[in-house]
Amino acid sequence: PEWAEIVWCGFYIIVNVWQFTMLYLERRNLKFTDEELVLHAKVFKNMPKTAYRKLLDIAGYEDLPIDFVIIHQNTTVDKLALISDGLAKIEVDGTIVSYVRNGQFVGEMSFLSGNLTTATVTTIDETRCLLWDKEQLRVLMKKNIEVEASMQMVFSSDLLSKMMGSKGA
Repeated sequence: PEWAEIVWCGFYIIVNVWQFTMLYLERRNLKFTDEELVLHAKVFKNMPKTAYRKLLDIAGYEDLPIDFVIIHQNTTVDKLALISDGLAKIEVDGTIVSYVRNGQFVGEMSFLSGNLTTATVTTIDETRCLLWDKEQLRVLMKKNIEVEASMQMVFSSDLLSKMMGSKGA
């Protein structure tokens, strides 16, 4: 009986050492640029940094010129955009209904619903965006519950801030 206990204790020690090593390796490579840290503090503050790193690993930055159409109304989008720096107008049937700026998503309603886009979004300033391929993001969210739950909170917060902003306009 003593040998069985020793073997089980040894097994538990090995499993715990392995888990500790995996956590250490995952966290030691968490390096962020200043821009990424600002976005984390502003938009992704409730997302653990390990999940945030996974999200950034499948994204890319793009600098857009003035009058660049990010999204056309009544189309499908293959990218989800987050404005890192800049300003864009939202138009529905040619009428400006709102604006999106630093820390706000573009195309999230279409991403979440799977429906066609409801507005045209055009930059009115030089704008820097963080872009995700829609399918890659869906796969990541499906594989990683931490990313999925965090993104749902981020989307909810973003949509609420947009609704509150449009009521004040």
